Amino acid sequence: MNSIFNRNIGVIGMGFVGLPMAVAIASAKKNYNVIGFEKNNNYGIKVCKNINNKIFPIQSEDKILKKKFINSIKNKKFYATTDLNQIEKCSTVLVSIGFDFHSKDSSKNIIELFKKLYSILKNKTLLVVETTLPPGFSEKIILPIINKNEKKINYVYSFERIMPGENYYNSIVNNTRVYSTLNTDSKKKFLHFFSKIINIKKFPMSEINSITTCELTKVLENSYRAMNIAFIDEWVKFSTNNKININGAISEIKKRSTHSNIMRPGIGVGGYCLTKDPYFMNYSANNLFKSTNRFPFIDLSLKVNRNMPKTSVNFLKTIFKNIKKPRLLLLGISYKQNVKDLRSSPTLILKKILLKLNYKIDTHDYFFDKKNLNNKLKINSYNGIIFCVPHNKYKSLPLSFFKKKYIYVDLSMTFGIKKIENLRKKKINIIQLGSY
Repeated sequence: MNSIFNRNIGVIGMGFVGLPMAVAIASAKKNYNVIGFEKNNNYGIKVCKNINNKIFPIQSEDKILKKKFINSIKNKKFYATTDLNQIEKCSTVLVSIGFDFHSKDSSKNIIELFKKLYSILKNKTLLVVETTLPPGFSEKIILPIINKNEKKINYVYSFERIMPGENYYNSIVNNTRVYSTLNTDSKKKFLHFFSKIINIKKFPMSEINSITTCELTKVLENSYRAMNIAFIDEWVKFSTNNKININGAISEIKKRSTHSNIMRPGIGVGGYCLTKDPYFMNYSANNLFKSTNRFPFIDLSLKVNRNMPKTSVNFLKTIFKNIKKPRLLLLGISYKQNVKDLRSSPTLILKKILLKLNYKIDTHDYFFDKKNLNNKLKINSYNGIIFCVPHNKYKSLPLSFFKKKYIYVDLSMTFGIKKIENLRKKKINIIQLGSY
């Protein structure tokens, strides 16, 4: 019985982080049995039903992840449930749920979850939290809940770094894992467990000596990424207003290895992380540390990123200024390439603004539309075809797809310089944000 208990692993949250993590654990060489947990509501029941029926609820281009998911269900290494009481079967539990402050109940819900877990988990269970948390939340909120009386839980904070897309699965098993814990027993159990999941020979585990510092690491990382994106927006505005090729300048800058992460022009910031994680610092300062520190760069970058689709709107307005009520087809509505995820989609923000300007707007996305793109073009007449998300299927469109009757606008660096040049040789009118 003890052997079975040690092989049972629970993963709470069957979303964009928890589900692929559950698949990775179920696919490990170690003989683990994974139980995935979802909320006991209509949504959670539907997700669990799909998983148990071998229907992968997340669409992406990663064939490896899908194959391993099917095999894990088929081999009875993984199933999903809404019954949290089954967590008592598990020797190790991972928490991979969403946490933000857009909902008033978010803090309340996560606190209630850990209270429930404490009442169910067996003594010395390994509890790994992957959820991005405000710095100080573990030590000031969670640990007082789960480490009291005679029962002790082996708590480890180790944030996720999963990258949805064509390398979804690979981003779990071949990636550096950062962690922090309070004692040797927790550390030993954590390292033993993840050494069976991750390629630690090439990607050694990285320990941080403070849980709060570990939490801050993830928030700082995503705040930097958000600021990096915001920084380029003012340069894009200047270059488009004055017809300067900023992409050419960026290409030269990127040749220096120390500068290779400078961002390209784009439609905007979407998804779950970069749109909300930087807010955590103000929450920590105000609520957990009672600090007077403020974060003006973070506040400004978030404001810039929220308004970034307007840069693309103004760019389109100059292109179609001589057309009354332009009819545009926006290609790609996901928040990023090669995933079916609409959370904070910049394309949908762009669409909303354009509709208010009396543009006629249609959209197409391979992850959401059953209609073939060519059929959509045959049925409807457009003034412009706008590339908003660089899905692989858009990138690989052949030259024969492009027709002289349309104006093509690339807002997302879907095409490289050579393809742009080849299209222009064919007299195709294609315009790229930041290029002239």
